[in-house]
Amino acid sequence: MTDILTLKGISYNTPNGRQLFNKFDFSIGRERIALVGANGCGKTTLLQLISGQLKPVEGQIIAHGKIGFLRQILDHESNQSIAEVLNVHEGIERLSRIEQGKAEDDDLELADWFLEAEIGETLTKLGLGNLDITQPFGSLSGGQKTRIEIARLLLEKPDLILLDEPTNNLDVEGRELVQNLMLNWQGGALIASHDRKLLSSVDCIVELSETGVSRFGGNWDFYKQQKDREVAAAEHALARAQLEQSRAEKDAQERIERQQQRDARGKKARSSGVPKVLLDARKDRAGRTKSRTSQLSGHILQNTEQEIHKAQERLEIIAPRNFSLKSGFANSGKTLIEIASISGGYDPGQDIISNFSLRVHNGDRIALVGSNGSGKSTLLQMIAGTLPVTAGEIRRFSPVYVLDQHVQILNPEESIFENFKRLKPDSNDNECRAALAKFMFRADASLRKVSELSGGEKMRAAMACIFGHEPLAGLLILDEPTNHLDIQSIEELERALQSYEGALIVVSHDKAFLEAIGIKQFVSLDGISF
Repeated sequence: MTDILTLKGISYNTPNGRQLFNKFDFSIGRERIALVGANGCGKTTLLQLISGQLKPVEGQIIAHGKIGFLRQILDHESNQSIAEVLNVHEGIERLSRIEQGKAEDDDLELADWFLEAEIGETLTKLGLGNLDITQPFGSLSGGQKTRIEIARLLLEKPDLILLDEPTNNLDVEGRELVQNLMLNWQGGALIASHDRKLLSSVDCIVELSETGVSRFGGNWDFYKQQKDREVAAAEHALARAQLEQSRAEKDAQERIERQQQRDARGKKARSSGVPKVLLDARKDRAGRTKSRTSQLSGHILQNTEQEIHKAQERLEIIAPRNFSLKSGFANSGKTLIEIASISGGYDPGQDIISNFSLRVHNGDRIALVGSNGSGKSTLLQMIAGTLPVTAGEIRRFSPVYVLDQHVQILNPEESIFENFKRLKPDSNDNECRAALAKFMFRADASLRKVSELSGGEKMRAAMACIFGHEPLAGLLILDEPTNHLDIQSIEELERALQSYEGALIVVSHDKAFLEAIGIKQFVSLDGISF
């Protein structure tokens, strides 16, 4: 297989001096490779280095074909037209001049006579066939913008495409379009994603982690199996080290007891009249033996302690963490909220939600579904009380908390400890520290500023502030909580929510996530099922 891209000895440091890559070698041919790893490990940075947006400190990046890049953050000016974003505006204008009889000198030579048909065919494949490409790009929803970016890639016909979280902000239909794009792509593809369904369609997974770079020759299912085996092996190594320590401690104790017995016999011999010269020789020999025995036992115990420490460190890196969430509302029949015929929106006289009703009981697990722009996030804000209703009534019988993709419940300029105290003003310092420790924020870790945390750490900090101390929420609202989390953080959140006894109302297009947290009821806002 001929390589489309080769990286030789790439090194790169972040602006604050942290080393992300050190003499990193990598190549990709006509294959679909996924990049996975914790937030901050360098996935997006690697894509930016390959695309030329960033420059390595040293090393070479050699491209043997055309590279296209799908941006995670769409930074186009809102007043650009869709045609400008697609980079086809000059070709369209050229064809228009020819049609009007106003062709310039080189228009006929440069004209792409099939351009308009190709644009139409590409947009239709992506569910945008009726879109007017002269309208402003800023008028589109987040999901539509991402589809336009995909269309641009298809029109550019690159040999290698770089995709950075391509399914973020996409509804179910949009996710399926990206999935089909990957399944049918004949060139090379390098994808940074936490979408486990999308990762099932790749040929290979490359993991960036604290322990280095690992390549797994298979899709997500294969990768998951290998990681489970890795965790099992690490757990076995820890158990073996602990067993060796137990044996070493037992052996050391037996040596001490044998030495005590010899000492006792020596004392008895001294009192029985054995010559002093012989007794002194025995005593000196016994002292040296005791010293060697003590040194040997200490050395063995030190080694076993080091092995245990190494095994524990390894497990902390690769093993999943579990957090138990208790709601404090154990009565499964308790009504938590009644929503009666509400309407509302952001602008007066322009209701996005109209005549919506719902009753939520403790233990309910509900997903709000619908296409982009159907009003899911708007409804969540109305339920949470951050957006007023224009008609109808919402009656709340329990506290309501929100976990959203931007973790807005936390003040980014405050520490985790300060956020906890603000949200739980009745708790004392000891209760605060104990609660945060349950979520792996021990000692000085609780003093870190929220703005310095990764996406997964922010979500964990928010859970700590909400669930770390009584009273606990009965209704938890989740608005696309997995959008900016790495896979390990998503799985941690899933395990936490599996233990939650309260009610959930969730907006998410991640089917695997909804299945994992036990969603039982789907409420559609536009008639489109999940």
